[in-house]
Amino acid sequence: MKVNPSYNLRNRGGSLEGTPFGSLLGLGLSASPISPAYLEDGSINPTPGVTPENYLYPNPINVINGVTDKRNDFRLLSSLNVDIRLLEGFYLKNVFGIDMNFSHSRFFWPSWAGTPNLHAVPGGSTAAPDATGHSERDEFITYLVENYLTYTKTFNEVHTIDVMAGHSAQRQDYDHVKASGTKFADDKIPYVANAITGSTRDGTAGSDNFKYALESYIARLNYTYADKYYFHATIRHDGTSRFSKSGRWGTFPSVSAGWNMAEESFMDKIDFLNTLKLRASYGITGNINIRQSFGYYPTMVASDYYYNNNLSVGRYPGYVDQGLKWEKNKEYDIGLDFAFLRNRLGFTVDYYNRRTYDLLLDRPVPSILGVTSSLTNVGEIENRGWEISLSSINITTKDFEWSTTFNISFNKNKVLKLTDNQDPIEIGDVYQGSSVTEVGQPVGMYKGYKVNGVYLTEEEAIADHHHNPGAHAGTLRIEDMNNDGEISSADRTIIGNPHPKFVYGMTNTISYKQFDFSMLINGAFGNDILMSSYEFLRNMDGPFNVLKEVQNRYRSPEQPGNGQIPTTNYADQRQYVRLANSDWVKNGSYLNISNVTLGYTLSPELLKKLQYVNSARFYLTIQNALIISKFPINNPEASVGGANLTMGWQKNPYPLTRMFSLGTNITF
Repeated sequence: MKVNPSYNLRNRGGSLEGTPFGSLLGLGLSASPISPAYLEDGSINPTPGVTPENYLYPNPINVINGVTDKRNDFRLLSSLNVDIRLLEGFYLKNVFGIDMNFSHSRFFWPSWAGTPNLHAVPGGSTAAPDATGHSERDEFITYLVENYLTYTKTFNEVHTIDVMAGHSAQRQDYDHVKASGTKFADDKIPYVANAITGSTRDGTAGSDNFKYALESYIARLNYTYADKYYFHATIRHDGTSRFSKSGRWGTFPSVSAGWNMAEESFMDKIDFLNTLKLRASYGITGNINIRQSFGYYPTMVASDYYYNNNLSVGRYPGYVDQGLKWEKNKEYDIGLDFAFLRNRLGFTVDYYNRRTYDLLLDRPVPSILGVTSSLTNVGEIENRGWEISLSSINITTKDFEWSTTFNISFNKNKVLKLTDNQDPIEIGDVYQGSSVTEVGQPVGMYKGYKVNGVYLTEEEAIADHHHNPGAHAGTLRIEDMNNDGEISSADRTIIGNPHPKFVYGMTNTISYKQFDFSMLINGAFGNDILMSSYEFLRNMDGPFNVLKEVQNRYRSPEQPGNGQIPTTNYADQRQYVRLANSDWVKNGSYLNISNVTLGYTLSPELLKKLQYVNSARFYLTIQNALIISKFPINNPEASVGGANLTMGWQKNPYPLTRMFSLGTNITF
């Protein structure tokens, strides 16, 4: 029996997730560099930058010092395994597991810390906003019961079979309670109960609960002949409570076969080749990862109606797709493994093709149905590519050894089908940018205006009035994509691709006597990143701090700047610098030396003198030692979009942390 308890305490000190700034770092970058952080009396300026030309936003120092954002997590993971030998070759395995997670979070933003959201009007009130706070409690409990019967037998020393039949049942219960308040009696008691006006608490309370169950029947067959031929087959029959009875169950088979050609007699004379295996596989898997527990049950929608000439409030069920079923992946793979020179040089290559169909996506529906979108099975996506890995023992002597592993993956992604009418799915807006998924393109392509520098002279701008009637010298040259003679949201088009052409990684390991050294390198090439933070950091309206490059803006034909940053004149054209455009798209390729370790292990001779110590190793590790990239911020891996259809957006991410660690492993 295993019991693994863990406790985690997190104090984020004023997270700004969900606000326009994206992070505390973004708040600092956007703050006015002119207004002082501290007042003349030495106190913190609560709202730096409050002028008729500015918005009201909090001082980052106040946020760090004053905002409480704590979360406590306690998790208990336990399991009991019972293995029983029934007969010769027959074994019964029983697994009983429970995973419990209890968390409590508390958030409080005092009135003197400013406001976490932008005012709607420049020059807003400088009066201290109301303090806000909330308290949340979450409880997750997962139960698991598994039973497996296996039979293993070798016949005539060449035939080996391994057969398994099993049953698995899993259930998860989740309970969530939240209370929040917006008007606190004072800032000294940061608890929701203190959110009162007179004798009445001004706040809200809510709760959520869901539960789901998963049941599976599993069968597996492994067969090996003389270590030359391999065959593997499995079949699963899975049922989930997340779907209605019509789509609750799914059957997922898979087969694979291998041929170890190096064991064939015709390979005996090829001494330099030690391993040569050919592999092939085909299988179907399922996915049920959706946010709803009972997505096939409609929610009640409030609606006004007239009855006997009286206006009444009623309820009706909103539309849901009651035929939800499993999302499926159908994939085949062909691979080859070979090794040379007494296995000092190994090579593996795989080609795969995976099609995902019956995708579980939100599809827009007419609002008359009571909802604006409905979860349904729609669409088909293809992923295909190559995965290649290389391993080598470069040098090996009595005291010195150097080995290398390298892998690289190429993947092409393409949408084959979407909704019935093939309408694109777009997530985002014209300001921060958006991701669009449409047939014939990869998933989550960036969408915005396509720009090509600025007009350098008034004559050049007038000559383009048939495409951009509002153009002036110094304004952005925006492509009229539909050639209708005006610049509008209809001219937004695909401006970038978040998918890399390839990703790679390499590890070098060196040992010399008692010293060991390893270095891990990883990276990506060919992907784009959308700088959503430019909505503020390139804002030409004046409310925010801006990037240094804005000083190279267009001022006149004699001072054209760098030809990329527009003039601050012409308000009707200046807005476009705040809208997602192709100049926000940056090269996301990078190489990261992500882990470097140097270690020393005590010699056996020295350990004998220590008597009670069996082994001892000391090491120094550096994480994120060096990153090489043309990306303007040092964290090209950070992304605002974490969902399947949104990826690669960046809004003021925190930089990568370079961490140094000293450690030791000692056994007695």
